[in-house]
Amino acid sequence: MEDSVGLSSQNDIISKHVTAATSDVEDTKAKQIKENLQKYEQLFGADEDAFDQPTTTKKELWSYYLYYNSQQGDNGVGPGSYSQALFQSALNGDGWDPAISPIAKGNCTTGGCVVAWGSGTKSVASVVLIANGICFAVMTVMFVSLGSAADYGNFGRWLLLVLTVICWVFQYCMMSIRHAYQWPAGMVLYIISYIAYVGLIGSIH
Repeated sequence: MEDSVGLSSQNDIISKHVTAATSDVEDTKAKQIKENLQKYEQLFGADEDAFDQPTTTKKELWSYYLYYNSQQGDNGVGPGSYSQALFQSALNGDGWDPAISPIAKGNCTTGGCVVAWGSGTKSVASVVLIANGICFAVMTVMFVSLGSAADYGNFGRWLLLVLTVICWVFQYCMMSIRHAYQWPAGMVLYIISYIAYVGLIGSIH
């Protein structure tokens, strides 16, 4: 009987030591993880501790849904959908078919269509491609220089706000293009609004 009692006491002591050792290991791991996160925060200036991150409220979530859809996210509807169409419509209205003589602006149908460009002419398709090329050239420089800045501190929210204002202002300015000869202004408005649009869509992802 005494042997069994002694053995039980020894088992209890060993169990307590194992539990204490396991607890010490877990505390050490948790402390090490916390220190690593603090070093990461000091190095990159970002708080990666999930426990310190605020919970997204229902109001914030629905605000994001409404904002994203208003910017023609997944639904494909928004002023940006029509900016290029308005720009190209003005181009076609001011262009003419080079195969038809004499020159009569607005007579483009299924044939070629050119507009005045510098001292010569250029096809409507080429002008649209030039506008898109300028957009992507500027966006490449913008994303390389500002892409990482969007995730730094509070800069992202201000970048989103500024790009949103620019995008919507220039998209609604497309309504001022009422005559075909205004296509150069429409080209400028389209380029700026498209760059801002793609920038803000990228900043919310």
